[in-house]
Amino acid sequence: MTIEAMKQALEALEHVHRTGDTQVFDLCYADKVIPTLRAAIEQPRQWQGLTDEEIINVIHPLTMADMADEATDYEIARAIEAKLKEKNG
Repeated sequence: MTIEAMKQALEALEHVHRTGDTQVFDLCYADKVIPTLRAAIEQPRQWQGLTDEEIINVIHPLTMADMADEATDYEIARAIEAKLKEKNG
């Protein structure tokens, strides 16, 4: 679950809890769900880099597509950036 998804879930749960729309949620879940989501959002996440294999898998298709139309350094950098964003949410 991404941080953004957790924030949206927490906001929705807090709204339901504040407005009292559902007694079942308030009685059974709110005291566990809201603090758990808040802790997950506030907990620092460990950065995930790319393995050598992942880097090769990103770069290889770009550099081997066609030698006359080889990827630029910029395109390679953007492809690596996209893979890192995918991996780190």
